[in-house]
Order: sequence, then C-alpha cells, then structure tokens
Amino acid sequence: MIPEPGKELIQNCQKRDMESFRMLYRHYEKFVFGFCLRMLNNQQDTEDAVQTVFLNLYHGIVNFKFNSRFTTYLMSITRNVCFDMLRQQKRRGEAPDLTEPVSREGTDYDHDLLQAISNLPSRTRECFILFAVEQYPQAEIAELLQIKIGTVKALIFQARQKLIYWLNEA
Repeated sequence: MIPEPGKELIQNCQKRDMESFRMLYRHYEKFVFGFCLRMLNNQQDTEDAVQTVFLNLYHGIVNFKFNSRFTTYLMSITRNVCFDMLRQQKRRGEAPDLTEPVSREGTDYDHDLLQAISNLPSRTRECFILFAVEQYPQAEIAELLQIKIGTVKALIFQARQKLIYWLNEA
C-alpha cells in the first residue's frame, strides 16, 4: 500500500502549484502505471492511461474535499480510465478470450500467470490485483471500489478458481 500524501501537498495542488503536482505525480506514477498495466495488459494503452489519469487528476483535484482518502480518489480516476480503455480495446477487437485456458507452449510459468490474470473479467481482475499484487486489505478494496466486502471476497475467490483452472488446464 502507498502512504497518503500530506494535506498541504494536496491543497497546493488544488492551487495549481506545479511543483507540488510534480511531487504528487512522482509519488504515485509507479502505482498508477503498475495497476493500469495489469488491467490493460498493453504497454501503449497503459502509457496513454497513465497520462489520462494524471491529466484528469490535475483538472479534478480542485473537487477533492478530503472526505475520503486521497488514494481512494486517485483509484477512482484510475479505474474509470482503465475501464474506458478496456471498452476501447473491446471495440477494436482486442479483448481477451475469457473461455480458453492459458496456453503454456513456449512460455514460462510467470508469463502464464500474467496472461491468465489479464484474461480475468475486469472487475474480478481489479479486485485480485489490489488484493494479491498491491496487497490491499479486503475492507480497503471494498472502500476503494465502493462495493460490499462480501463482493470483494467473492471476486477474489472467483479469480483464484479461474486462475487455478486455467493454469492447470494448460
């Protein structure tokens, strides 16, 4: 989990202080990039998504009211951008086939696992990445995604079951 930035830094960003925004960008760039890459499974789309996330953050940070954690706000922007990009991938015919097990021919296990994760449905993938990769507690995932903790648990369970199936069938 990434620590929260200070309230003063966010307030400076709300005043359009570019140095403060650069600090915020440097603080969260790797987190946003990693999450987007795991969600989109495409380098070019990920780079575009990261730029869009921080552009949206720059324009929208004035609306942040400190009623929730900043990471929840940033995750909301990141998720929306990723889902927009996934819809674009689907329109371009680049969406993964979610019914086929992962093929192991000529690949190693890590690559198979990454491919299998990318084949999960987007909401399931999102919960799994936040839990297994980013190591967020389930309660915090529920808060970030604005869903019930029971739904988070079910999606993580489904992700594990699908990954086990795909990796064992390959």
